[in-house]
Amino acid sequence: MATHIWPIPQMQLKPPSGSNDGWELIEDVPFIGGETLEFVPVLQEGDGDVIKGKILWVKEREVAAGLKHLECLRGMVTKIPRELDDKYLLALGTVGRGPSGCWVVPCLSPRRGKKRTLFFCYYLGHNFNRNSVSVRLRK
Repeated sequence: MATHIWPIPQMQLKPPSGSNDGWELIEDVPFIGGETLEFVPVLQEGDGDVIKGKILWVKEREVAAGLKHLECLRGMVTKIPRELDDKYLLALGTVGRGPSGCWVVPCLSPRRGKKRTLFFCYYLGHNFNRNSVSVRLRK
């Protein structure tokens, strides 16, 4: 899968309703607006079949998009490249601690019709595979 570059418009965004229910924010990338996003497969050539979540987070956290970027993408699902319809879009720039104490990152589910669901997936100790794509801020 190729890297996709896609600009998002400037807009005022609020965190999704109820997005912090039961979790504590640990780290978050600021949303400025007008950033250009890249969609990058979490597994590159030679990486094997899976990557541990913590290793992925350490590798991506300096370039990753955050929760508010995903909220923007969720509102523009039909503009996300179609070849990403079956992929989980991860925003590794936002990290929260879930109710059970596990660290979680926001994610957009694969596309179902004209919508994607925003949720928080557990990454610490969890493996990610070729179904996951990191949403990055392009420098």
